[in-house]
Amino acid sequence: MSLNIPSRMKPGCREESLRSDRGAGFTLIEILIATSILTLGLVGILALFPVAIKAGSSVVESSNAVVIAQSVVDSIRSGIRNSKGLSKYQHSYFLLRHDGVEDKVPSDPKLVSPKGDYYILLPRFKAGRKFRGRSGRADSLSRGKLFIYPESDTRTPSGGGNALAADDDGDDFQKENESGDRQDTYRVLKVYRLGQKLIPGGDPDDIGGFDAAFLSDKRVLSDMTIETLRQYSYAIKVRSSYYDADYSESVGSYMPANKLYHFTVLIFRGFPERELRSDETIEPVMKVYFEAAI
Repeated sequence: MSLNIPSRMKPGCREESLRSDRGAGFTLIEILIATSILTLGLVGILALFPVAIKAGSSVVESSNAVVIAQSVVDSIRSGIRNSKGLSKYQHSYFLLRHDGVEDKVPSDPKLVSPKGDYYILLPRFKAGRKFRGRSGRADSLSRGKLFIYPESDTRTPSGGGNALAADDDGDDFQKENESGDRQDTYRVLKVYRLGQKLIPGGDPDDIGGFDAAFLSDKRVLSDMTIETLRQYSYAIKVRSSYYDADYSESVGSYMPANKLYHFTVLIFRGFPERELRSDETIEPVMKVYFEAAI
């Protein structure tokens, strides 16, 4: 009578089984290699997060800046069309109505003050001023004034309505260019701060924010209570346009007409409350250029 002995019980089979079990597992070196590969993969993936967050923030910031700049451009064009006037010196100005303008715009044009931050006086040349030669057009730009708003001159804001006496913001700061030469440029010292008085009756400066009773008012949009706009500010740069008048080949001179102006809307984020140092400037997050005639 023969006995059926399982193969695993046969002599010598136990050693082979153990060897087979050991071959089916992982050694310490294999585990370390796998862990290293997994770690490198995770590090690569995690490294993408800051890049993606920065790119997303840049897109959001650009979108906000575009919306703000467009609204400022519309307000400037509206002011030129509907709220322009002549000062006592017969120099053109218009009134800016936009979020960020702190001074209340008077309803009576006779009460308009050059000291108000709504007052946008336009630069001009003396009547009959001519620039000779083919470079006359370019010379007019280098010799013309550049104004920055809101006005930062506290002594005689906007020259009291006299554009020829108003401060030239184009020569108030110097910096070195790539060649090492000193060149005049402008500095923005004040800005129109957005979102400060966005909701009548609301007080976004409270530590606790808007109270429940205020937010329950159906006239209050939830989007108006966020602080996104309050992170931005803007300034306006204006000078005479390069195309203000045509160059006359026959006369050989260029005469500015004081009718066409080049505007730049500067959008800032986080503009400091403190007074800037004499060697300090703040770079805008966006610049928008356009021209308008009066």
